[in-house]
Amino acid sequence: MGDPSEYLVENARKGNRHAMAQLLQENYAIVYKYCLKLTLNKEYAQDITQEAMARAVEKIRLYNESRAAFSTWLITIAKNIWLTGLRRKRLFESYCSTLAVSEDYDNKIDNLFDNDDLIQAVNRLSPKLKAPVVLKYNFDYSYEAIAKTLGVPVGTVKSRLSNAIRSIGKELEGYGQG
Repeated sequence: MGDPSEYLVENARKGNRHAMAQLLQENYAIVYKYCLKLTLNKEYAQDITQEAMARAVEKIRLYNESRAAFSTWLITIAKNIWLTGLRRKRLFESYCSTLAVSEDYDNKIDNLFDNDDLIQAVNRLSPKLKAPVVLKYNFDYSYEAIAKTLGVPVGTVKSRLSNAIRSIGKELEGYGQG
């Protein structure tokens, strides 16, 4: 148990609130940054991050350090919360008769990233393609780390990244040509 975070995890499992608080504090920024890249919405990213932290407190006994780093475990929790939110949003929107919710979301994205074509192209990717792109190009995760975080084989990660790059390339064809 040479890693200080292993010591904190062990103490957090034993009910040490200070150790749990320190673990969460040390990992808050990376989880929030990941959520912000996925949602492109500061408030929603903060909500997901806080929910992920709360779930980590509840489920600390389920964390297995031999499978993933604590930060990776937290990011996985956050990703699952985000995906659940997307499913709920889609259900809600299917029952809505107006596009006001979608237009408001698009306006927030435009304001946050100043209409950057690449960012918008990434944002339009499906969740399955967007998540590995964010982990690879914003967090410099290896294929193996992405696979662990998303719970898929390395080959699937490579395939999704390839499909995402192809999709972004097609979408951006012709941009900047006068």
